[in-house]
Amino acid sequence: VGSGSPARNLFRFKAPRQNALDLKRSSFSLSPIGGGSHGLLSSPRKIKRKIPKVPFKVLDAPQLQDDFYLNLVDWSSTNVLAVGLSSCVYLWSACTSKVTKLCDLGSEDCVTSVSWTHRGNHLAVGTNKGEVQIWDASKQKQIRTMGGHTARVGALAWNANQLASGSRDRHIYRRDVRVPEFYTGKLVGHKQEVCGLKWSFDDQQLASGGNDNKLFIWNVQSTLPVAKFGDHTAA
Repeated sequence: VGSGSPARNLFRFKAPRQNALDLKRSSFSLSPIGGGSHGLLSSPRKIKRKIPKVPFKVLDAPQLQDDFYLNLVDWSSTNVLAVGLSSCVYLWSACTSKVTKLCDLGSEDCVTSVSWTHRGNHLAVGTNKGEVQIWDASKQKQIRTMGGHTARVGALAWNANQLASGSRDRHIYRRDVRVPEFYTGKLVGHKQEVCGLKWSFDDQQLASGGNDNKLFIWNVQSTLPVAKFGDHTAA
């Protein structure tokens, strides 16, 4: 039989070349691995997330008040932790582990809340006497003191240059640190201590929680809540 005779190629078989996509699509693939399994094996291996079971850092916090109505810890955008301990506020840098004493209110008062501005350069400090102090953290200097409340200030929330403060006197004050007045608006609705404040992501609405088990939503221009929720059975 000559080289050109079809008899030489009668029992020869050659599988067509297939790329990964054809191999995956073909239902007659010669591979013992199915299309789904082939895709799984060819995908990059996922690295399992390791969650530590012990803290990487433990800070001593003597005289930290055991009162869940107070907000005594806040972390800034510059990676600095502010902690209110009795009458003092301490700053801990997560980058350098340096501890700085920012202020001491003295024996007649104590810190009841702390809150950083969005930029992390100024800190608001609420006190047991009902004052709100603004501190420049980099200069360790007090800028101003604002009154208005008649009881301790346990909740603070920044909105650019606006600051909301909530107190045991059941009131919420909207403040503008650029104007000389202590506050620009007064929000009345809670029947017991205001223990939580949070602005919406667009800074147009303020949520407040109180010891009366109520959650109120306030508009930035309104002095009356636009929504009320009362299904909670605790603060």
